[in-house]
Amino acid sequence: MRRLQNLSIRQKLMSIMLLTSGIVLFVASLTFFINDVASFRKETKEQLRMLAGIVGMNTAAAVSFDDRKAAGETLAGLASNSHILEAHLITSKGEVFASYLREGPKSALATSFFPGASDKPTHGHSTTPADNARPGHSFWNINKGMVIVYPFSMHGQSVSTIVLAHDGAVMRARLVKSFILLLLIILLTSLLAYLISCRLQTFISAPIIHLAHTVQLVAEEKDYRRRAIASTHDEMGNLINGFNNMLEQIETRDRELQQNREGLEAKVALRTHELHRNNEELEKIVLELRRATEAAEMANQAKSQFLANMSHEIRTPMNGLMGMAELLLNSDLAPQQRCFAELLRRSGDQLLSVINDILDFSKIEAGKLELTSCTFSKQEVVKDVMELFATQAAQKGLEFSIHIAPEVPAFLRGDFGRLRQILTNLVNNAIKFTAKGQIRLQVTVAEQHRESVTLRFEVNDTGIGISPREQQYIFERFSQADGSTTRKFGGTGLGLTIARQLVTLMGGQIGVFSTPGIGSTFWFTLILERCEEAAALSPQDNLRREGQGPPPDDIASNLNIMRQTSSPTTAPVTTPITAPVRVGSSRARILVAEDNLINQNVVQAMLDFLNCEVTTACNGQEAVAISSKNDYDLIFMDGQMPLLDGYEATRQIREREAREDNVPGKKHNIIVALTGHAMKGDRETFIRAGMDDYLPKPFKIAELRSIMRRWLPHLFAAELEKAPAAATMDEGSSFSPDKPVIDMKFLNSIKSLQRPDRPDLIKKIISDYCSLTPHLLSEIRQSLTADDALKARNLAHTLKSSSAQVGATQFAEFCRQLEALCQANNLGNAAGKFEQIADLYPLVHETLIAIQQEDPS
Repeated sequence: MRRLQNLSIRQKLMSIMLLTSGIVLFVASLTFFINDVASFRKETKEQLRMLAGIVGMNTAAAVSFDDRKAAGETLAGLASNSHILEAHLITSKGEVFASYLREGPKSALATSFFPGASDKPTHGHSTTPADNARPGHSFWNINKGMVIVYPFSMHGQSVSTIVLAHDGAVMRARLVKSFILLLLIILLTSLLAYLISCRLQTFISAPIIHLAHTVQLVAEEKDYRRRAIASTHDEMGNLINGFNNMLEQIETRDRELQQNREGLEAKVALRTHELHRNNEELEKIVLELRRATEAAEMANQAKSQFLANMSHEIRTPMNGLMGMAELLLNSDLAPQQRCFAELLRRSGDQLLSVINDILDFSKIEAGKLELTSCTFSKQEVVKDVMELFATQAAQKGLEFSIHIAPEVPAFLRGDFGRLRQILTNLVNNAIKFTAKGQIRLQVTVAEQHRESVTLRFEVNDTGIGISPREQQYIFERFSQADGSTTRKFGGTGLGLTIARQLVTLMGGQIGVFSTPGIGSTFWFTLILERCEEAAALSPQDNLRREGQGPPPDDIASNLNIMRQTSSPTTAPVTTPITAPVRVGSSRARILVAEDNLINQNVVQAMLDFLNCEVTTACNGQEAVAISSKNDYDLIFMDGQMPLLDGYEATRQIREREAREDNVPGKKHNIIVALTGHAMKGDRETFIRAGMDDYLPKPFKIAELRSIMRRWLPHLFAAELEKAPAAATMDEGSSFSPDKPVIDMKFLNSIKSLQRPDRPDLIKKIISDYCSLTPHLLSEIRQSLTADDALKARNLAHTLKSSSAQVGATQFAEFCRQLEALCQANNLGNAAGKFEQIADLYPLVHETLIAIQQEDPS
């Protein structure tokens, strides 16, 4: 077939016709030859059967009368048939009765069926026929001939068996004759087919050859005026006509192209002149755009610098404001003074929240906000939200509950701070817009993966709700449900916008379902990495999140904060912050480099409260000079100061340390950045400048204490935190009669907030406490009986918080000890501690009832 593909069309056509006719002729000849052989065989077999029948009829009498001579004469008559080679007459007993053998060489054809048949027949001689010589059998061989064994019967009785052998030379002669005849027919027919194909192929190959020749000339000469001649009206004629039409179209297009080319040259000359003029104008525009781009970049840089400066300039005085308010709250104040100081602190917190919202929004809009990643437990987020909003919800008489599904992984990895910020915004909004009912925070698993998990957070409230039309733009910037919302509830209108943008940056989704007058459900999803062990916390993560304290090993999946129905105007009671327990009698020596006098006084007052020895410097130059003459345990360094800023001052201190590396007694100075720069990347900037840590303004005493504990562990110990093993040491604690059952300082602080047109706060709080505490005690007893340490610990925690609010400080301490014992799973000692609590409560109850009855209000 491959050779056929490379032949010319003429050769292909002739080969196809010859091959086809040759195959047909060969098949026909072969069929004729096979049919001729089969016909000759059939005819010979029939002739032998007829002849055997005649011989049997003629020899029947001889066989019956045992006349072998007559039988032999009858068989000898077969000599007239030159094709018969042998003939044998065999009786029914198997005896060879008579035989005939043609003169000449014996063929041994028939005798092969009957051994001994060629011997001279004698009376009584018998022979055993071969297996293939049974009556009715015939044998044919092209070389030897044909043998037929014919049984002869008369009147239903077997008389004899006649065996005849036919000469094979007759068949061979006939086959040779037929083969020669067929070969001559094939040769003559093939010659005739060749002559016919030579003539007929020209009807197909000639037009094709003519068309191919024309195509070659057009391709070589590029002369599209040539045309092929169509001599037929068949498909070849249509092909040639189509080729001619194609040449006409090409010729027409060439003429049009030539005309267009000539016109295009003129247009190009014109357009070139216009483009030259436009290029000059474009160069002017590009120059203006470049100037505008540079101006935009400068404006963007100025915006970023403005945000950084704004953050610093606002946070610096805010530090003084909030620091002084916190110090004031931790001093001895009259009830009304404490109320004013608390309002000052809360106003500062609200102002700082507004500032943070504006700065966060600006950073997101400028694309400056980047996400961080740290490992945290699922209880940490819940713990923070609970501590932030439990008191606020109780003040409004709201039930605040948090539920974490059991399938939520214990440890996760992601941006912990931004997740907490989103939850804080949503829960804060829920409490703000809910007057009665409940707030519920729920955390469930939306999708499970091997290395990550998709969590769904829902905040449900029973507040004022949002209409369907207002839900469409509730997440837009500066948007609230209506204009009266800002006037009634306050806020910047950026909280939900920031939450949506943070969720989007973290690869999640956020939405809301709400019905006016019934409540709202704000939800969002986040994809967080799985961390199977708490050991996954890295040192960098611990450093970043230091000061929050380690989370408890386990927190109940459902944290129910005890419902309190105090008046909405009730302010939270602030427990005075105690100074840290000191290990040894030495005081920490601290150098504070701060140019702002207010902040300098605030930091000094906080450090004095922490029993530190403080030295101050008004600029970086003084800080370098003072630190070179004295040794300090820790240096707080402001970033922006006159004469020498904090960066340069730190660099000079580090250079001096390098020079004095071999001086005995010299040590590394611990430097902590104390700055109003709280933008993304500021921490890294201070660390790269050589500082050891970073504390942004404004900060609280707890955050300052955390820094001191981190870098001066030999001087500061973690207060009010006991290891599980030490929990059993509290079981010997007993009630001190020298101390009051109820510390009136707490109740007086609440009483100072009483308004003439409001219900009696003291009576209401005492009534609620006395009605709910027996129920809590009963549930604690049941939990201890059922060995449910987790539930008992949470109930003890709730009772501790509520008892501290009404001033039952000793009773609250017993509850704290019970909580620690349950945390250590020391249920034996926990049961004994609970009996002390149960025995002490009646005294607490009687004292509170007496205070309630004696209250003149």
